[in-house]
Amino acid sequence: VYEYGRRYHANTDGRVLYPLPNDESEQERDDMKHKLSLWMMHEKLFYAPVEDTLKRGGAVFDLGTGTGEWAMEMAQRYTESQIFGCDISPIQPAYVWENVFFSTADFEEDWVDYAENSFDYIHMRYTAFSIKDPAALVQRAWKYLKPGGYLEFQEMTYWPQADDDTLTPSTPYAFRDFCYYMQLGLENLGLNLHTITRLPDILRSAGCDNADGQGRFDDVTEVRHKLPIGRWARDRRQREKGIWFLRMILLEGLSAICKRPFCQGLGWKDVQVEMFLVDVRRSLHDAGIHSYFPFTVVYGRKPLD
Repeated sequence: VYEYGRRYHANTDGRVLYPLPNDESEQERDDMKHKLSLWMMHEKLFYAPVEDTLKRGGAVFDLGTGTGEWAMEMAQRYTESQIFGCDISPIQPAYVWENVFFSTADFEEDWVDYAENSFDYIHMRYTAFSIKDPAALVQRAWKYLKPGGYLEFQEMTYWPQADDDTLTPSTPYAFRDFCYYMQLGLENLGLNLHTITRLPDILRSAGCDNADGQGRFDDVTEVRHKLPIGRWARDRRQREKGIWFLRMILLEGLSAICKRPFCQGLGWKDVQVEMFLVDVRRSLHDAGIHSYFPFTVVYGRKPLD
């Protein structure tokens, strides 16, 4: 469906399945996010300790695979493994490596194409904010993981922070206002912009109301990185990351990512959004504010017994 001059996945029964566009411009932005993630994670595709398993040959499931960049690179690096990816939009390449298998499906519905206890590793990146029921998804992943398998989420916390007094609660900062309105708009659409902050506790406790504790993950681990917003960082590599993030991802997608949350979630008019974004863009170029997004990797292991 086309809205606000962009293409989106059509809503189902009045529900917004995914609030961001899925057109070519957004696909290019997704590919840029893939490159940024590799940069942040020192060229690693994951942090869970599954390297040896995948080298021998394992089964991987990528939830919300998008353009399939992560899945394709996994297939190249781990040629003995089978890489499965699903997304509600069929925007993956037609020609793929022989060990890659894409499907069009909503990962919050039953995984009817797969058997329980069949995956060594399940992965999700930049999609946690679109999960309607995180606890249910984590329990479903637990069921489909082999004993000893890992579930991993990679996501930013979409709230600007600073380690100095350049950004305090009273500092005028339109980009922080933008994130606040994104949070409110998504809440009105039944989504949570900050799901990543809840996931560690969900992994530790999912299913703990069951007598046998099924659904609970062991060895839950969090790894955090700081992603500068803009060019303020003194460290050269951090400054390069911040400039890349600002130019290639934030500014390129600012209007598109907020239209559904602002217009459908908050009832704003399109012209109101564009007027507000003038101040937001100006604030993003202010190198006097040393803001960053936390980039968090969370993973946990399904118990062996």
